[in-house]
Amino acid sequence: MNQGLNPCLTCPSPPKEGRYHDAQFDGHCSGLFGEETPGEWMSIERSLMAYRRILWEQKYFGPEGRFGQDSRIGRFYRAVKSSSLFKNPVAWYDVHAAR
Repeated sequence: MNQGLNPCLTCPSPPKEGRYHDAQFDGHCSGLFGEETPGEWMSIERSLMAYRRILWEQKYFGPEGRFGQDSRIGRFYRAVKSSSLFKNPVAWYDVHAAR
């Protein structure tokens, strides 16, 4: 789960599991959990492909990456990723798994 999208999340009411709790999420906390996370669950194969992409992105464009916060290339890449076209900012991730 891309935690950079947390400010866009709203808690489902009625909840999909557990009890309803109204919360707002910022970039410094985890967002929704379990069945309440947005999107579909991925297969292990698709998850590994996504994870490899995330590792690559962090290596080059994350805070400690080759094209970090202060480089023009890094700023451009992050701006494009955060644009309305992609809506997938460079951020930290939570990994959720189920059987």
